[in-house]
Amino acid sequence: MAAIHVVDVIHGERHRWHHGKHVRRWCELLENFAVEVTICLSLKDRVDPADTGLRRQLREEAMRVAEAIRSHKRVLVTASCIEDVERVTNSLVCGIDALVREDRAALLANAPDLPSRVNRLRAMIARTLPGAVVIGIAVVLPLVPGIPPAAENSARYMLALVGISMILSSSPEAVGTVRDVLGKALPFK
Repeated sequence: MAAIHVVDVIHGERHRWHHGKHVRRWCELLENFAVEVTICLSLKDRVDPADTGLRRQLREEAMRVAEAIRSHKRVLVTASCIEDVERVTNSLVCGIDALVREDRAALLANAPDLPSRVNRLRAMIARTLPGAVVIGIAVVLPLVPGIPPAAENSARYMLALVGISMILSSSPEAVGTVRDVLGKALPFK
């Protein structure tokens, strides 16, 4: 269903290929879909936890399919005409067809090889570093002079929770929502 939603949104808005706001939204949808594909195609619930080799193989295959989905983000960002966007939606429709038919071989046929472990580690660090910095600021906040104790506690909680949401969520919208809710709930002014 997530795939159909992604294709529907991109196809419906394809004439807005030159609007940055729409392209960013499409890329977020593709990223969320890639994460779902990684989870679903790993088939964790079907494999014995002791069979680590098979679990690793299925996870790597799922990650390859997710990378194929992510590769469409570059095409959308660099699109120079509506046909570029339509090529992406056509490719996604072919992927949906393979998903519906449960044709794993077809999904893997055009999937790229996985980046090396070093590159994956770098990507993970790049994704988690901003959240870790925000949590670090929450930890050292008591060392900053001139902040009232009540405001300091509220700010520390807010920074810690925003940092955690940054680490756990790849979506900037989710982090923004957490920040907005905490800003209203905590008496920090």
